[in-house]
This record gives sequence, structure tokens and C-alpha cells, in this order.
Amino acid sequence: ESFNAVRRIGGSAKNDFFVGGYRNEIHHYNGEDWFAFSDLSSQTHSIQAIWQIGDSVFVGSTNGFETVMFIGSREE
Repeated sequence: ESFNAVRRIGGSAKNDFFVGGYRNEIHHYNGEDWFAFSDLSSQTHSIQAIWQIGDSVFVGSTNGFETVMFIGSREE
């Protein structure tokens, strides 16, 4: 799997974590496969923070002028 520059990594285990970077790229690794959240991609925003608490995932993103927070639920 290839990514734009990774800026943040967050998760709860070596088989359950998220990476995020430039252009709002967010990927999840489940220990076997990578899943890309392409519907969140952006040419102008970059991931600044990723938190995972249980099945909840929180992502902070900015373009330097506007900050966006994504809140989601990790599915099995």
C-alpha cells in the first residue's frame, strides 16, 4: 500500500490502527489488509490528529485556515 506523507498514526493495537497524512488521506490496518477512506480525501487539508477510543475514531484536519473534525465508528 502506498500513501502520501504520513503525518499521524493512532490506534489501539498492532492489528488495529489508522494512519493519516497530506490530502486528508486516512487508512486503517486490521492486521491483514489496508482500507482507504477515499471519500474523506481533500486536495487542501492535511491530517493533524487521530485518536481511537474503543470503536470510536476521531480525526482532526486543517488547511491552515479551516479546521475540520471527523468522528466515526470502526466496524468489525
